Amino acid sequence: ECSLKAGDEDITCTLANGTNRVAEIGEKATFVENAEIVYLGRGTEEDFRGIDVRGKIVLCDCFFRTHSNTAYMKAFQNPRVYDPENWLESDRNIYNIFSPNDWPYNYLRASDAGAAGFVGILQNFMDCHYFHEDYKEIMDMDEYMQMAALWVSREDGEHLKELAAVRARGNIRVKTVYEYRDALNVKGVLKANPMTFC
Repeated sequence: ECSLKAGDEDITCTLANGTNRVAEIGEKATFVENAEIVYLGRGTEEDFRGIDVRGKIVLCDCFFRTHSNTAYMKAFQNPRVYDPENWLESDRNIYNIFSPNDWPYNYLRASDAGAAGFVGILQNFMDCHYFHEDYKEIMDMDEYMQMAALWVSREDGEHLKELAAVRARGNIRVKTVYEYRDALNVKGVLKANPMTFC
């Protein structure tokens, strides 16, 4: 459960998966009341320099690198691809959600500096507020991402920047429950000549 309010306005948001968490399983409730919203660009080290964010809500732009199929193939030993029409080289409107990106480093800087909460603007993902990747698993972090973080859309993020410019204050309410659940998985068999796929 999560909600974000800036001034008197309710802002549509989604919990950043893996945040507001103190252990592998368990519950955590976070209530940030009447905290100043501070916009810090992409949240680089330079953006944070000299800015006191203790007890404040940090607002940052989050950009994801463009996905490259050719770069992805370099991760494999001796990859072989049948690509007669050269599709692998063509541009794709797909973003690489894995680090290094602005997120989660801007979040981690905010957390280390004592911020009360974090709001990430999904600038080049989709113009929506949904993003569901758990970065603790991706980055093999030693500690859990305890501070609550929320995603907002590009449009709402631009509005939040305007509110931050006039020193608006905001509220964050988050309740998370991390637990093990049974899940359904899709399993399939693709039958073909083994020489077809290399």
